[in-house]
Amino acid sequence: MASIMFPRTNDNLSYLTISDSYANDNTLDIWIKFTEHLKQDELLLMNKDISSLSQLELDKYNSIKKQLNMSLLFRKYKNKECTKEEHDFVLSYMHNSLKSFVKNRMTNEEQSSAYSFISTLSKDEIREYINQKEEKYDELSAYEAYVLFIAKEELYNKEQREYNKKREQEELKIILKRNNKCLIFM
Repeated sequence: MASIMFPRTNDNLSYLTISDSYANDNTLDIWIKFTEHLKQDELLLMNKDISSLSQLELDKYNSIKKQLNMSLLFRKYKNKECTKEEHDFVLSYMHNSLKSFVKNRMTNEEQSSAYSFISTLSKDEIREYINQKEEKYDELSAYEAYVLFIAKEELYNKEQREYNKKREQEELKIILKRNNKCLIFM
């Protein structure tokens, strides 16, 4: 399920933000950070001479260029400077899974390391970590931004589990209360 926010501008375009992550409210910044991020092998490929690339490498090169162009479009979108076509293209792109995209921009080792780190923290420590890192999001490396993304997801999930457990307990109390009243009247 996606969250959607509806800011409007004078050019009659609604600059929506769409995300499958309820925990992360800085969707555009996340898209920008991770469309700009290149893995080590991608950096090496981008620094090669184009004429020396195989067809497979050339396809990968073009894919990376498209990703970097998306980063530029996300910046224009964030600043509300898009043409109608750019606006619609970015909006369409945001229907992709942000969670999957962010995860795919990290190596397996980075993913494991991030999950290991977050799993060692208590709920309060996760909240403190989030508060520290959010203040300087633009300065974070892609890995640090990924850890923050995971931390927000984990905190949200923990809070949802606690809320659901509390709600279930309250519902059980109500049911038991009703049953006790029924027994009294019998």
